[in-house]
Amino acid sequence: MKKISFASFLTFFVLLLTACSSAPPLPDAKASWTIYPFYGHVENDEATDQVQRMLTVLAPAQGIKNLELPPATEVSSTTYLLSQAHRIQNSRQWAEQHQVKYAFGGTIDRWEINDDGKPVVALTLDVLNVADNSKLVSTTSSSEGKPGDDLYEQSRILLRQMLQSLPIIQ
Repeated sequence: MKKISFASFLTFFVLLLTACSSAPPLPDAKASWTIYPFYGHVENDEATDQVQRMLTVLAPAQGIKNLELPPATEVSSTTYLLSQAHRIQNSRQWAEQHQVKYAFGGTIDRWEINDDGKPVVALTLDVLNVADNSKLVSTTSSSEGKPGDDLYEQSRILLRQMLQSLPIIQ
C-alpha cells in the first residue's frame, strides 16, 4: 500500500477547500424575491402569466415569503420574441432598482393538450442572483397527464415538484 505524504495531503485539502469556497451560495428563502416573466417557446402569453401566478402561490410553501412581483408593463412590439425580451428586461431593471436579491425565471418549452388529449408541460425553473444576473440553480422537468386531465393542474403539480427540488436555505 502506498503512503501519502503530509505535503500531498495538505495540498489536496487546500484544493478541496478552495473548490468548496468558490461555489455560489445557496439562495436564502428569507431574502427578497421576485418572478421574472418566463420565456415561452410556446408563443402563449397566457402560459407565462399562469406560471407566474402559480409560483406566487407555491413559493411561500418553500419558505419564500418576501416575494414581490414587478409591475406589469405594456410593450408594443411587432414580434412576440421582442415583446418577451422587453418584458424580461423591464422586470430585471425593476428588481435592481428595488434591491431584490433573487429572482425566479425560466422557460416554458411545452404547454399544450396533445393530439391524444393529454396535457403536456415542459418547464425550466431558474433561480437568479439579481445583482449580477447569474444563474444559481436550475431545474428542468416535464410532465404528461392522462387524456382529459386539466393542463393547469398538471403544470401546477410539476411546478410544485420543481420548487421542492431546489436547494433553498430555509
